[in-house]
Order: sequence, then structure tokens, then C-alpha cells
Amino acid sequence: MNVLAVIGPIGFAALAGLYALVAVKARAGALPKGSALGLHHRELEKDEEAWTIGHLAAWPVLAMAALVSGFHAIGSFIAGVLMGEEGRGFLTVLVVSGIVVVLALWFVASAAAVNTVRRRE
Repeated sequence: MNVLAVIGPIGFAALAGLYALVAVKARAGALPKGSALGLHHRELEKDEEAWTIGHLAAWPVLAMAALVSGFHAIGSFIAGVLMGEEGRGFLTVLVVSGIVVVLALWFVASAAAVNTVRRRE
């Protein structure tokens, strides 16, 4: 077992929980303006309405990021712990691709939020 076999499942599980929390709060409109958990962009931080509308538009992408992170946590656990040395290469690919996809989904959610706020004006 290597370091990725431990860090991968724990890291992706934590990301899944974080993304799920932000998605649920964004959908409910309960994410306080300027919250460290929220999406930060100049246009989203103009006023309370922009913050709420932007996050409401972004919650489906954030929920998808939570699901992707959850699946990567499960996959990392299987590849790292259950497959042993045979899963080492697969684990590396899974962790790297998971990080790329999860970060990309954060940027997509941010773009969705900003575009929604811009269309409102």
C-alpha cells in the first residue's frame, strides 16, 4: 500500500462532503454572502441577490462534483486497498484524473454562476 491509497480515498471523501455541503446550502439559499465555502468572483460579491442567484445556478454542478468526488473516493479505496500492488497504476490515474475533473467542475460552477448574474443585469 502506498501514500495515494490512504490520501486518495480520504481526500476525495472530504471533497465530496465539502461539495455536497456547498451544493445543499446554495440550493437552499442559505450560504451567507462572502462565505469561505462559496464561489468567489467580483460579480457574485456585488450584492446579496447576485450571490444567491449565482449560487442557485451553480448548485447542480456542485452536486455533480460531490458525486464525482464520492465515486473517486470509492474507486481510490478499491484500487489502493483492495487491489494492492496490481492497482497502483490505476490508482495514480484515478487520483490525478479525479483532481483535474473536480477542479474543472469548480470552474464550471463558477462560470455558470457568473453568467447567470450577468444575464440578470
